[in-house]
Amino acid sequence: MKITQADVYPLRFPMRDVLHIARGPVGDAVEGAQHVYVRLTADTGEVGWGECRPVPRWSYETFETAVSTLRRYLVPAVLGRDPFDLAGLHAAMDVVIAPGPTVGQPVAKNAIDMAVHDLIGRATGVPVQALMGAARARELPVCWIVSKPTAEEAHRVAGEGAARGFRAFKVKVGHDPVTDADMLRAALDAVPSDCYVWADANAGYSLADAKRLERRIRGLGVAVLEQPLAANAWLDLRELRAKSEIPLALDESVYTPADLLQLVRLEALDILVLKLGRMAGLYGSRRAAEMALDAGLTLLGSGLTESRLSLAASTHLMTAFGVPAADLNGPQFLADDATPGSLAPLPSLPLPAGPGLGVTPDPEKLRRYADEA
Repeated sequence: MKITQADVYPLRFPMRDVLHIARGPVGDAVEGAQHVYVRLTADTGEVGWGECRPVPRWSYETFETAVSTLRRYLVPAVLGRDPFDLAGLHAAMDVVIAPGPTVGQPVAKNAIDMAVHDLIGRATGVPVQALMGAARARELPVCWIVSKPTAEEAHRVAGEGAARGFRAFKVKVGHDPVTDADMLRAALDAVPSDCYVWADANAGYSLADAKRLERRIRGLGVAVLEQPLAANAWLDLRELRAKSEIPLALDESVYTPADLLQLVRLEALDILVLKLGRMAGLYGSRRAAEMALDAGLTLLGSGLTESRLSLAASTHLMTAFGVPAADLNGPQFLADDATPGSLAPLPSLPLPAGPGLGVTPDPEKLRRYADEA
């Protein structure tokens, strides 16, 4: 089998709310959220779909760079290749967009990788979860996101999620340790005591401020502190983890399995956050997940306010590895996407049925939400 055609679809989806992280708002309630879909076609006629969601406030990749990278570099690199040769495919992408401190345009590469896994699954008649080599669960618990600037609003939003049946919550922090601690207390007060609550700073703190926050929230019931420091502050992360009573999870610091290996050697984390866009797709994420479990770490899941195409891919991966909770917040913040049916936030995501990802975009919605970079 060979990949013979690739089509790139720049899209803009409407938003129902705006996600706020340490660096500011993600998306725009008026302008919407920009995504990119990719369709790969093989010489057998089989197709596979992938998605990427560039978020400039989270990483250096933009909508425009993702589209141009895919069209000018990654698509030509994978045409004519065997989709079953995942290592060779990633090597080919790394030749044209070289790895540096990170994978090298991992968000854009994720769209190709996801489409290839979908293509393989459809060609073989098996779901992507089966390609991961494990099947620990059939559904994935999803977090309700609390990303508001005051304790009062945090209490209200957390209570809304609890009323909807959510039992896992992520509170976006990374601003001021005092205000952030108050928001965490308010969120915890609004949800049942058995809920899983974690704080995500998106690399927003200095080491001193991260220590202050950790001391203020000890004993409150916060299950994990995610990415409190800059992605490359590995030695500071080791120091913080050594003194923290709250487990430390890393997201932005781990782009490759090699990054994870170094951080494990440094004893700088307790938990690995799986995120397809950060690790250039399912291939690298699976390798990192296996390494993390072998190293005695635990796993959590995350995304980039993505549509149901990426949600399906993440669900296949994360149920394979038994992830207990995942921040897959697209349905909470997007009003619609390019897949059939309505988009609504649910406390858990069932494993999609059918071969591949189990999700196929709606051609009419692809036209409706088309947006050229």
